[in-house]
Amino acid sequence: MSDPAADLQAALVVVAADGPATPGVAVRRLSDGLGCGVDAHRRFPTASTFKVFVLLALYRWAAAERVDLHRARVTVLEADRSRGSGVLTFLDEGLAPTLFDLAVLMTVISDNTATDVLIEHIGLDAVQQLTVDLGLTDTHVGARCDEMLGDLLGDAPPGLPDHGMFQAGMAAFAAGTNALLSVADLDEGHNWTSAHDLVEAFATIWSADAMAAFGIGDGPRREVIAVLERQQLNAGLPRYLPPGTAVAHKTGMLPGLIHVAGDAGVIEVPGSGPVALAVLTSSSDQGSYPPAGPGTFADDVHRQIGRVARAVYDTLAPGPAA
Repeated sequence: MSDPAADLQAALVVVAADGPATPGVAVRRLSDGLGCGVDAHRRFPTASTFKVFVLLALYRWAAAERVDLHRARVTVLEADRSRGSGVLTFLDEGLAPTLFDLAVLMTVISDNTATDVLIEHIGLDAVQQLTVDLGLTDTHVGARCDEMLGDLLGDAPPGLPDHGMFQAGMAAFAAGTNALLSVADLDEGHNWTSAHDLVEAFATIWSADAMAAFGIGDGPRREVIAVLERQQLNAGLPRYLPPGTAVAHKTGMLPGLIHVAGDAGVIEVPGSGPVALAVLTSSSDQGSYPPAGPGTFADDVHRQIGRVARAVYDTLAPGPAA
């Protein structure tokens, strides 16, 4: 008789090795806790996957302070602009989105300005405390997005396009004014996590009882899931899943001399229900990109992440793959 856990572990070992990056992988079927992984507790720079912790901390804070995220507004000023992904950094100052609007922007397009405004509002300590209270021993949140990007971009200003940020990072490295952002560079002023800890966070979101223990009711819990389901950056986990597969997830990527990319979330698998999955990667060569360049390398890493998700789906779905 087939052993689902052994079958899944064997599939993960094979598919995790099929790609240019060195991954950490964790999987948990939420219906019964069946799980396994490959280097699941290995620590990686979080890139934008840490925004899941910010999202949870925001809803915990709102519940404790009795704040309506759909009514409370924050004016975004010039000084709030952060480097990296998103759209708020390109828009005129003076916009006054709701806290919920900022949470959506932070999650679905990974807007760094939205993230940092939320962190300023609820406090970075509240995000770190959430990870402690969740029991996430492989995770630390010690930096806002702009501080994290400062390690890579030096003194480059906000509002640069992707190619401009890459050039700024290369120039900062040549000048010795930035860090490679490998695990060896991480200290209390940085963010790190593991695939295991991200799966634990998503398992908490999918549990009404676990969220209630944090003071987050079932309505807000379902709202968190709905936000994660609206993710617009889908080059990783959803890439090779059958059309119509429900996926709620959060991505992260830090291009540079060490390329960091990850994706974590929950996929719906026929016959198994929701399955939490996290794949974190980093390049192992400190930047010796293939001749086609860093863009192709990044896409190859996303394909690697997508193959892991498809292997999980195929192994846990009954019968022939859809």
